Amino acid sequence: MQTSSNTIQQVPTLTNIKTVATSESSSMAVDLTGTVYVWGNNTEGQLGTGNNAVINFPFLNTNITNVDSIAGGKSHFVILRNDGTVFTVGNNDFGQLGQGNLTSSNTPLIISGMSNIVSIGAGEYHSFAINATGDFFVWGNNGSGQLGLDDLNNRLSPTLSPLRNVINAQGGATHSAFILTNGKVYTTGSNTYGQLGTGTFSNELSPIEINIQGARSISTGQYTTLVQRNDNSVFGFGNNIEGQLSSITSTLINTTEHIMDLDGVTFIEAGKSSSHVIYGENQSCISTPINTVMEIVPIVTIAQSNDTLTTIIGNSYQWYFEGNPIPGATAQSHNANTSGNYSVQVTFTNGCIGLSELLFHNMASLNDLSFGTITLHPNPTKSDINLRISNAAGSQLKISIMDQAGRIIQSSTHIPSQSMTISVTNLEPGIYYLLLNDNFRNAKTMKFIKVRNE
Repeated sequence: MQTSSNTIQQVPTLTNIKTVATSESSSMAVDLTGTVYVWGNNTEGQLGTGNNAVINFPFLNTNITNVDSIAGGKSHFVILRNDGTVFTVGNNDFGQLGQGNLTSSNTPLIISGMSNIVSIGAGEYHSFAINATGDFFVWGNNGSGQLGLDDLNNRLSPTLSPLRNVINAQGGATHSAFILTNGKVYTTGSNTYGQLGTGTFSNELSPIEINIQGARSISTGQYTTLVQRNDNSVFGFGNNIEGQLSSITSTLINTTEHIMDLDGVTFIEAGKSSSHVIYGENQSCISTPINTVMEIVPIVTIAQSNDTLTTIIGNSYQWYFEGNPIPGATAQSHNANTSGNYSVQVTFTNGCIGLSELLFHNMASLNDLSFGTITLHPNPTKSDINLRISNAAGSQLKISIMDQAGRIIQSSTHIPSQSMTISVTNLEPGIYYLLLNDNFRNAKTMKFIKVRNE
């Protein structure tokens, strides 16, 4: 069945489950015997069944057994077995599988050389593992410093972190949070929404201690962080546009704020647009029953038409550029006049609020070039990009390379030929955009990935 539901549904056939992990739209469950059941989206092979077929019921996955626990990224899973070995499966665009390459896999692969592992974690495109002697390993996407290695280089294999005595590691979209054995909390990575809790909105390339003591557990949402202390109080910081941080009223929180209505909590879980907790206090009385209606928040999307960005119909709107509100941009459509990342918050008549995914808009990507079809290879690349142009006759061609923030970091002018080579050896590993302009002011933007030149 593929029918959405806004009420709690029991997953059929599953019993004696000890732990569950989820990705963006996939699920895995482990029972008391270490058996794994999987279901949901499988387009990246993240269910580990040996194929990419979607599964809409709990399916016994016999490709891996004797499992202790599982951590889920956006479209990959990290699997810890009871023997202390670690397997990974799914998307590997940033090396988050830890296999030393960028090849995705639809079957679980063991990470060679890792043993005696006692805890694992995952962010959207990065992964963690901790062994019994306190060694802390990180790998995958590091484009915002979320691995805490004092640089922005992705890691295709597990890399030993200088941070020691970590007992819990969790990752969001572009940030990470860690608890040490002494109950202190460290964060690293992107801080656009204040999700590092440092009191600023500045990114950090290395783990930085934040102002909280006695931490027991942490959970990271897409751009939020929750911390549960030993006294069962809960602190939160980061994106609160959709009320992810409960009683806190500000929309962006960059300091460790006590969530006043969440005392007595024994379990925390932060998601993209919501948070979930379990209360552990004994109840001495029973409240009067009330009926509630769950309002569904529509998925907020952005459509492009040249430089005009348009979202779905709502009651009110606020457009954002690079995570910051655009003054006066409160209509359903917005004329984008700068290259970069845009998002929009829509408030609906029922009072619900939805936030779109980030959309990268390039001012130059309006028309196709006059040269016909252009292809680039290899992609990903280590050193050079080769361009093939179907109709090379014509005027000069300006070729620029932009980073994810829309900044032009390399530019050159060429006489078009059927085969051209652009060197990207000096670029740091990451995602880039190739912008091509001809004399007719036509343009084309092509995305490519630069990987480590090993």
